[in-house]
Amino acid sequence: MGFSIAGVADAATTTRAKPNVGTRFKQQIKKAEEVLQESYMMIPDSKNRFQKSLEDLLDHVREFATDAALVGTDDLAKAQTILSENDMGDEDGGEAAEEAGAGEEYAEGEIF
Repeated sequence: MGFSIAGVADAATTTRAKPNVGTRFKQQIKKAEEVLQESYMMIPDSKNRFQKSLEDLLDHVREFATDAALVGTDDLAKAQTILSENDMGDEDGGEAAEEAGAGEEYAEGEIF
């Protein structure tokens, strides 16, 4: 009794599933490509919003840096650190920071 209805049904299911696997895989790739393209389109807007946020932070730090309640606080120090890490901490718009790092040499493969 090597032949059964269940065995035929399993074979039919397996045979039909093989073409669908390729189709599903292609659909998944297409969807991933769409998500990737949407992500690429979001990058310029994200950069603009980030730059605007830094400018707002710089305005607030300039306005409140002499406020007695904020001088020496962790929040003010963190804000100043964020601004300096993004070349916005000095009055000349970061030109001095760029000039200071102009002579530095980087090893191959090192991020600059």
